[in-house]
Amino acid sequence: MNTTRRRRWLWRYLWGWTLLVVLLTWTGLGGIAYTTGLHEAQEITDGHLKSAAELLLRIKALGVGPPSLPAPARIGPPSSEDRYASDLHVVAWENDRLTWDTHHMAARLPPTLVDGHHTLVLANDGNVQTWRLFVTTDASLPGWKRRVAVMTDTVRHHALALDMAEHIVRPAIILFPLTALLLIWAIRRGLKPLNQLSADMAGLDVRAGKRLEGRQAFVELETTVQAIHHLVDQLQHQWARERQFNADVAHEMRTPLTSAVLQAHIARLAEDPAQREQALQQLEADALRAANILTQLLELARAEQSSMAQAGVVDLCALARDVCTRHQGLAHEWGQTLSLKIPDEAVQVPGHAALLELALRNLIDNALRHNPRGTHVELSVMVLPDGRRAVSVCDDGVFRPEGSERSGMGVGLTLVRRIADAQGAVLEHDTAQAPFRTRFALTWPASDAR
Repeated sequence: MNTTRRRRWLWRYLWGWTLLVVLLTWTGLGGIAYTTGLHEAQEITDGHLKSAAELLLRIKALGVGPPSLPAPARIGPPSSEDRYASDLHVVAWENDRLTWDTHHMAARLPPTLVDGHHTLVLANDGNVQTWRLFVTTDASLPGWKRRVAVMTDTVRHHALALDMAEHIVRPAIILFPLTALLLIWAIRRGLKPLNQLSADMAGLDVRAGKRLEGRQAFVELETTVQAIHHLVDQLQHQWARERQFNADVAHEMRTPLTSAVLQAHIARLAEDPAQREQALQQLEADALRAANILTQLLELARAEQSSMAQAGVVDLCALARDVCTRHQGLAHEWGQTLSLKIPDEAVQVPGHAALLELALRNLIDNALRHNPRGTHVELSVMVLPDGRRAVSVCDDGVFRPEGSERSGMGVGLTLVRRIADAQGAVLEHDTAQAPFRTRFALTWPASDAR
């Protein structure tokens, strides 16, 4: 199954989202314009209805005409402004007697209609329409009361609202192609500093420790450059550690290999059987020493490979108990004692169990191999007073030189230091408290404890 994703241009991606935002903005403006026009049309209509009703109350001859009149003829030819001209319907009563009904609407009005503005749904000429009306009453004279209702349909409200929304959206539709072209130009021009930064990064020699020169004109790019410099520093530090590690391994391997070549030469030329036997024994010891170094390197590679999917929380007490059990036989074989000291409660640190196990094994191997018979080695786990977690290997022996019988494991400390750096721990080497003399410890900061 091909999971390769198709590459896309960043400027096209930004352009598409920008156009979408522009369209949504214009659509929102059209909706707001429609809502605002509808609201304003209603307020204007309410004002006209109120003004017309108050004017009709003051016309003394209002009750002279017949109760119902035909709709007035249109004055002048029709024009585009007629769609906003309010067609007012008037109903008037004097002393509860219908005196004027311009469009036969009195029978459709509810009998309990109080003064003020109202919105009613009424049928007119077979059509159901929404009407806005204003009702007012004049009872200023004793024994006389005049009541007027002025109404109009709300179709023109929606026409006005649509007209306002159209005046907002229409220029946007006309200018949309020009806006799209201008956005392409602006986005591609705005991405020029990023393209220049990419070109500078392509020519950056990281192994030589080079850095991007000059300050960036934009804060976002400046932070990106700082992150790149931080990454370069980390790579330089990692490569320095790799070079040091390779140098340590080469040094450790050169000693037994050089000695093996010399002993093989002596064994080939020696005439004395005892001398030949001694040379062969030393040759075997040198081969085992080189094999031990290669075994450690292979174990480190395997542990690093398996630890990529095993990151989590490691119980130092359980780990120390397991490593100590596995080394009891080796300690007994070499006439040494190995003890374990752990607290009752679990001590946990973040890390990889396989790598930490390899580190502890190397510390114990060094303590056992580099000290004479009768040495006591202690593996302990502790929580320090400042909250740090630590696992240490202490011994009371006298450290032998590398030319001793069981030396040749100095690369183990290099492996432990490499693992400690990768696990966020610190490898400490100092003088132990009596009765011990030497102490190696892996210590985790208090903030890493879980």
